[in-house]
Amino acid sequence: MSSPQSVLEGGWGWVIVAANSVINLTLLPLLTCFGILFEDKFLMMGITAVETSFLLHLGTSITCLLGLAGGPLLRRFSFRQVALLGCLLTALGVTFTSQANSYSGFIFTYCVLLAVGQGLLYPATSLALNSYFCRRRSTAMGLTIAVTGLGPVVTPLIVTRLIEGFGVTGAVLVLGGVSFHSLAAAALLRPLRKKRSVPSMEERELLEIGETKDTEGKRCPTKDQLMSRSLIREQGKEDITNNGYIIIPVLSDNHLENKDENIKDEVQTNGETLREGHVGTETCTVTPVIYPVRSDQTVHMRKNSRRGLVEQECRQCQQQDQSMLDNSGACLEQTKRLGRFIVMSLDLTLLRDPVYLNIVVGMGLSFVAELNFNMLMPFILADLAGLSRKQVAIVMSVQASLDITARFLVPPMADRWQWKSRNVYMVSLLGSIMGRTLLAHLSSHYHLVLAISVLLGLSKGIKAVFQALIIPNYVPLERLPAASGLLMVNNGLISLVLGPLIGKFSYLEISGGS
Repeated sequence: MSSPQSVLEGGWGWVIVAANSVINLTLLPLLTCFGILFEDKFLMMGITAVETSFLLHLGTSITCLLGLAGGPLLRRFSFRQVALLGCLLTALGVTFTSQANSYSGFIFTYCVLLAVGQGLLYPATSLALNSYFCRRRSTAMGLTIAVTGLGPVVTPLIVTRLIEGFGVTGAVLVLGGVSFHSLAAAALLRPLRKKRSVPSMEERELLEIGETKDTEGKRCPTKDQLMSRSLIREQGKEDITNNGYIIIPVLSDNHLENKDENIKDEVQTNGETLREGHVGTETCTVTPVIYPVRSDQTVHMRKNSRRGLVEQECRQCQQQDQSMLDNSGACLEQTKRLGRFIVMSLDLTLLRDPVYLNIVVGMGLSFVAELNFNMLMPFILADLAGLSRKQVAIVMSVQASLDITARFLVPPMADRWQWKSRNVYMVSLLGSIMGRTLLAHLSSHYHLVLAISVLLGLSKGIKAVFQALIIPNYVPLERLPAASGLLMVNNGLISLVLGPLIGKFSYLEISGGS
């Protein structure tokens, strides 16, 4: 078996990279081409744009909220098992969507099956990739995201030809068949094997013989011997007095002849030794022997017994009071126990880390801003900049080309010069801010818009790679599923709150400008 360092820097990890790319390419066409596939069908069914928007946002929210389940599942099952379940649910969702003929049917197939599958799949594939790479993690993630980015370039053309040949239902059914190939790719997500410590020759001999030796090489007492000794001592303590008599456990005669080991058990009354016994190495038969005791001792013992009864009644009263207090606080204790279980299962202690909170909130805001900008950019170029449809297509193509180029080129550079993921991500955010600001003020010049699209494309590609590396590089690998799940939940909540507001303001701005 290879060393851990070599495993963490590649090996089967490159197969993991290829498998993740295949999973994304086979499962994402329905998501990227949803509008092309169902635009005419929704018009025929009478589904409005508001209902379509709600359907898409509901699916995204369920996917993000399912991130909370990633941590507990990946602690119990391997990432290959979780990925297989996610691929199966997603493929079933794509296939059943082809037969959906009502709005509720789309909610079940798209928002339940497909979204739940995606929510389980993302933490599993992320953990699989990060488990095999450490120093070259940026290169591996860059290749995965770059190959995935090629899908939206090709799939619209393929989907259009499928619709022309088989109709919408047939096209989605073909995509469903393709999506089942993700199961073969998920089966390649082999978990890392832990090294087993090989027992030494002496340990194997001890396991075969069934005996243990102490540090001095002396023979240790057997279990039967220890049980015999403890039995004698315990019976000597519990049965020492009974109605004015002293009861002493005595070994049977057939065991007194064994001389392997002698143990003297002495019970004294007023300084006088009453009995001695010898214990053999085997389990001994103990016979109680009753000795009479003087009358003054008997009186003294009876007084002590009455005092013991009073003390016992007091202890019983205290126990009853304590049980009442315990019953009154049982509900509170169960609530606390449930809270501790939830915190431990979801690893919510991560929220105590201010650096992690800063990362999660910042990435959530960036996610929402990027999502809304990508959706509104064609409208901005057409309505505010006054560009023709051909010019808008050229600008979008330039941006997409620079996006994919950055995904391929920047991660190897970051690995070579050991750039930190957070620093590179911050540079990409600055590039996006500059590009959007310039686009808002210089959108009337076509050539300037082309130059700005270069900056936006580079920033988008860099951000797509390194935003997936910030959390894995900050938290330990065993806490990665929970940390990624909390990030997904945060993105979903911020998207639900701020997404519609940004879309509404942008719509009002575009309507006012036009």
